[in-house]
Amino acid sequence: MKSPLGLFLFLFVLGSLLSCEKSSLSTNNSTSLETFAGRWENTIAQTTGLTRLTITQKIPGQISVQLWRSCGPDNCNLGNYSSSINDLADGIISLPLTWNDIPIDVELSLSESGKLEAKTASNTAANFETQFFTRTEASSFFQQIDIADARSVNLSPLRINGSNSELNFLRPGTIIVYQTNEGRYGKIQIRGNDDILTMRWNTWDTDGTTYQENDYLPLKNNTYYDIDIGKEDLGEAKFLSDFLWINKGKSERWLEPVNEATMAIYHLGAY
Repeated sequence: MKSPLGLFLFLFVLGSLLSCEKSSLSTNNSTSLETFAGRWENTIAQTTGLTRLTITQKIPGQISVQLWRSCGPDNCNLGNYSSSINDLADGIISLPLTWNDIPIDVELSLSESGKLEAKTASNTAANFETQFFTRTEASSFFQQIDIADARSVNLSPLRINGSNSELNFLRPGTIIVYQTNEGRYGKIQIRGNDDILTMRWNTWDTDGTTYQENDYLPLKNNTYYDIDIGKEDLGEAKFLSDFLWINKGKSERWLEPVNEATMAIYHLGAY
């Protein structure tokens, strides 16, 4: 007959090992993504290399990296590159990039000082030098997003799910960019999605200055909104509306663009 004490010790050790492994699996990717996510500016202001990077999660399980390069007085968008969130297990984001017309592999990693490092060893002929980036800690990720970021995103007339399920994209912290039916760009950040949906928003004028903004907008059930000014559209024809908030209960609700307005997830909040 086996000793009860021996069996207890065996089960205790096994449980501890499984708990540690589960904890490692559940926190590693999330912690890595939160560490990488945000807008990163090159430490050299007048660089001829990459001027900035934006690392986001637009859909579950996938990291999106948007690259910008200096092109005269402006910054040119080099496009979005995606990789699996599982690739962060080793603390590195790998990107296939064309630099000076030469394909290279760029690796993004975090230094001990908290800087983002971009380097390559794949092809020195491309003249891609190791570069370092820092985040603007004085403002939130939402505040750092500007009209150029919104213009660089592929916007869509498709509805965004806000139901209480794994497919809920309207999570607290989620950032949405949009273009209104009057042609203005803007951004929304979800504050809460429980009994009601609350958000903060900012609509830019065509020159990139703020047209209207507010830190708090609660949405009523099944209501049309004009996000140019951040108010319910009370007109009978609803031709000023940019989106419709449908709420049939926590299991069925969504944000739907109307009147040729468009929007898209810019960064997905934690679930």
